[in-house]
Amino acid sequence: DNAIWHARSRNSGVNWDIAWAKIPVCTAASQPSVICSPDGKKIKVFVRGMDKKMWHAFSLDEGNTWQGWWPFETGTFISGPAVCASSDWKEINIFGVGENMNVYHNQSTNGGASFNKNWTRLDEISTFY
Repeated sequence: DNAIWHARSRNSGVNWDIAWAKIPVCTAASQPSVICSPDGKKIKVFVRGMDKKMWHAFSLDEGNTWQGWWPFETGTFISGPAVCASSDWKEINIFGVGENMNVYHNQSTNGGASFNKNWTRLDEISTFY
């Protein structure tokens, strides 16, 4: 069904208090990439959509409820996203392979509240507009 599903365990997989629930309104064309805040309360999920753009959604309550999905305005990709975050979760970096086979990067410096409008090629020669 191209949906993104999630499960949650708070005791290393002994018990599951959410055992496969769908994150609403998503049609993904890639595997998800997920980051979680150090306290486990904030979760951010990234996918490549059927339109080849990167999309993201988030939960502020350990996955009980979800907000999103929002597309990145620019860039089309052939890969799914790869995502990492700083230990304080203020800086989030996302990477993907563009249709021209170059690796591109985008960044948020405010915990994912917003991202750069344009993607930057890793060698910093060009950006998607």
